[in-house]
Amino acid sequence: MKVTDKGFKKFTSDLKKIGKMKLVLGAVGDHGNGITNAELLRDHEFIAVSRTEGRGKNKTRRFEPARAPIRETIRSEKFVSGMKNIFIGLTKSNFNGKEINIKNVGEGMASFLENSVKETIMNKVTPDILESTKKSKARKKSMSSDTPLVDEGRMLRSIRAEAR
Repeated sequence: MKVTDKGFKKFTSDLKKIGKMKLVLGAVGDHGNGITNAELLRDHEFIAVSRTEGRGKNKTRRFEPARAPIRETIRSEKFVSGMKNIFIGLTKSNFNGKEINIKNVGEGMASFLENSVKETIMNKVTPDILESTKKSKARKKSMSSDTPLVDEGRMLRSIRAEAR
């Protein structure tokens, strides 16, 4: 009995290529004051800061851990299950019976990553900002006076992901 391969080898080969694909996330452009959006995002992701609040006898020092929008996103169950569902859906919708459109699958997964990180930021990445920062942002008529990492929205708009 002769067995004919009806595209299974090509299909599994395409899945292996998708498995080797890398999703790259970054922030493009200049943020102002001599810092790029990428540097600002990196600093928020990894650097913890010590802040002073109040004046005179009421002066206190507060240690603030890094806000990590990327790590907070990819560690969330919502993201993990969402990425799994996106992968399955994109693979099914980009399979024409013979091969998978690998580029479309990668672009869709990158888009999901990008939007998920932006959503994490807009849903107020922890820890919350200081009261003094909220007041300062309100005076400057910030886009969002109580949301960490969002002032004019430059860094948020600069976040990009791509598949390689």
